[in-house]
Amino acid sequence: MTTPPDADNLPDEGGTAPAWPPPDTAFTTPAAPAPGQPSAPGTQPPPVRRRTSRLAITALVTGLLGLALLAIGFGIAALVQTRRRNEKGRALAIAGLAAATAWLVAGAAISVALLDTGGGARREPVAGDVVDGVQIYPKVGECFDFPNGRIMTDTRLVPCGRPHEAEVLFAFDLPDPTWPGDAEMKLIADSGCLKQMVTRFQTTVPVEDGDIVALKPQQAGWFRDRAVRCAAVAPEAVKVTGRITPRGTGVRLWDDLRLGECFDRVADETLVVRPRDCAQPHDAQLTHRFEVRGTGAEAVGKEALKGCLRRWLRLFNDRPTSRDLSGSYFTPARDAWEGGKRLAFCYVGALKNKKRKGSVMPAPVGA
Repeated sequence: MTTPPDADNLPDEGGTAPAWPPPDTAFTTPAAPAPGQPSAPGTQPPPVRRRTSRLAITALVTGLLGLALLAIGFGIAALVQTRRRNEKGRALAIAGLAAATAWLVAGAAISVALLDTGGGARREPVAGDVVDGVQIYPKVGECFDFPNGRIMTDTRLVPCGRPHEAEVLFAFDLPDPTWPGDAEMKLIADSGCLKQMVTRFQTTVPVEDGDIVALKPQQAGWFRDRAVRCAAVAPEAVKVTGRITPRGTGVRLWDDLRLGECFDRVADETLVVRPRDCAQPHDAQLTHRFEVRGTGAEAVGKEALKGCLRRWLRLFNDRPTSRDLSGSYFTPARDAWEGGKRLAFCYVGALKNKKRKGSVMPAPVGA
């Protein structure tokens, strides 16, 4: 309950009494304006600034740096975040995605160009590959097998430290730009490899009981590769391990024998022999060698026989040991003769092609 004010507190006459709220009326604050209506003066809230999405910034940076996959991931996440949180940065995210796409397109174009031009994306062809219809041969010093039989145009590389069938020992180029034909090519390649083998290895049998093969140029690749590759090949069903060396073959040319050296003959071979210790059983012993000057096979043979007989007479002088010996001689083959080899070789062995031990040489003998 309220009480009226005292009379002493009343205003003077002529004045206006202040309004007095009726009893039990509560004081209230002004109501907030309805939505969409302007606020009363002095009551507007301060504006709120929108944040820029950090994901959008990251997407732009990674896109410009070429980190395409990261940029795509950040860009998609930024687009989702800016929509949900009403953040800025949508344009940044789109720019990052565009930069990432450009990097991807450029990378794909470069890869295609490298493949088309034979760039670093393509490995170097090796033996066994076929390029433009031409079988790639092994290089000099490489060892290989014939995976499908002794087909010269079908080879497979094998490390020389492992068992293998063949090794390319050397190569030579054919200068004539005109394809000579299959038959002529075989003749040129085979004879060239034989001469190279004799010159460099002092033998025509680089692998015991093996052979020399020529990997001949192929007509389809004649204008790119005119090299003949000469390989030493092991016998059928046999493999060798390690590299072939000139002195590691166990056979020698006649020119390579020393006077007084003992040897065994090599089956089906007349150009080479196999050196043996004279104290061990052997077929023969070299006694003399000299130059012949005749022309024609018959004349050369007669001169070689007479020269050997004269030298044997001086050597043995009718010694008893000579009665158990059989003498013979060796003269160069026609191609070697035409190549300037004019030496005849005199040697003696046991009668009836038997083995003998010991040397027949009383002392070192000159040629």
